[in-house]
Amino acid sequence: MKRIFTVTIFAAMFMAIAWAEAHWTLFSEGVNGSKSYLDYQTIKRQTQDSARVWTKIQEPAGDYWVGHIQLYRPTRQYKSLQVCHYNSSGEVINSISTPSDWAEAIPDSFADRLLQAIFPEKTTYY
Repeated sequence: MKRIFTVTIFAAMFMAIAWAEAHWTLFSEGVNGSKSYLDYQTIKRQTQDSARVWTKIQEPAGDYWVGHIQLYRPTRQYKSLQVCHYNSSGEVINSISTPSDWAEAIPDSFADRLLQAIFPEKTTYY
C-alpha cells in the first residue's frame, strides 16, 4: 500500500512539473537557430482583431527574451508592452517596461509569424 501511494505521489509531481513547463508552445524557428514560443494560456483578446500574448525567444547560446506583445490584425501591427532579457542562468540582463510605438510586421518576421499564430487566416474550401 505504501509503495502504491509513493508511486501515485511521484506520478502526480511529475505531471505537475511537466504541465508547468509545457505552457510554452514553439511557433517559429529562425535561420540562426533561435526558437520562438508563445503561451496560448495568456492570450487576452481585447476585440476580435486585437490581442495580447506572452512570448519567449530562446537563442542557441542560452540567452532568452520574455515579452508581452500586443497585436492588431487589420493593419498587421504590433507593439512590445514589456520585455525582459535573461542570460542562460536565468539572471536578468535587461528589462524594458515602457510600451513601444506601433510597428508594422515585416513579412516572415517574428511579429508576422506571431500574428499568423494568433490570427490564422481562414481557408475556404470549394
